[in-house]
Amino acid sequence: MTQFPPLGVTNLVGASFSAFSKHYLSLLLAAFIPILVVQLIANAMMPMIFEDFLANPADPTAMFGTRYFLFLAGTTIFSILHLGFLMIVAGQILQGNASNIGEAVITVLKRGFILVALTVVMYVCASLGLILLIIPGIVLMAAWSLAMPVVIFEGKGFEALGYSAQLTKEYRWPIIGGMVLLIVAMAVVSLVIQYGLGIGIAAANQLDALLGQPIWIVAINAVIGAAFMAIMSLFTVLLYTRLKDIKEGGAVGAEDVFS
Repeated sequence: MTQFPPLGVTNLVGASFSAFSKHYLSLLLAAFIPILVVQLIANAMMPMIFEDFLANPADPTAMFGTRYFLFLAGTTIFSILHLGFLMIVAGQILQGNASNIGEAVITVLKRGFILVALTVVMYVCASLGLILLIIPGIVLMAAWSLAMPVVIFEGKGFEALGYSAQLTKEYRWPIIGGMVLLIVAMAVVSLVIQYGLGIGIAAANQLDALLGQPIWIVAINAVIGAAFMAIMSLFTVLLYTRLKDIKEGGAVGAEDVFS
């Protein structure tokens, strides 16, 4: 049996934050502006999206109207494409190149349909696994965690799921640990910022939140969301590069990524 070296997940998490600190301006601009625009539009549309629920707040099912599902579908598609775009920008930066926004947009649009379809399939299957058995759902998410960069950087279709499973084999629990560590770290920072500025209190009343938030709260939440997406994109690309190097050797840009 082939003995693979340790993944070094704490190094990957540390490298993600380090790369973000060095290139935060480029990464935040690529992440923040699209998020802010969408959140401002969504914030303005909140009363219309939740019109039925606001008219009858005692009925929780009133929230799930046609407008809500159209809004959910639109924001989901945007989030998938935006994350793919950020992974391309992260890849450019990690290889020591200047970020090329135009190239990133063209690439993600070319891969757009398969990215959206594949991601929806991934999360539906993983969600079913979580609902039914929990642990298999978590492991499945780890197994398919590299499907998106495989589509983006290698142009694969649905076979990206199998290829991701191959790359992550023997390393799924460390991957889960790294993602948990990353999410917890970002959640702590987010809570400190939100409650330090009083946003947590302002957002505590969910009914008021459905009527829309003040612009300054939307903007700060967009910054926090942008930072989280940028760091998660860096981590995913670093993980992809690391596992390509371990499993296949000679991954392009590996020396630059870990220098």
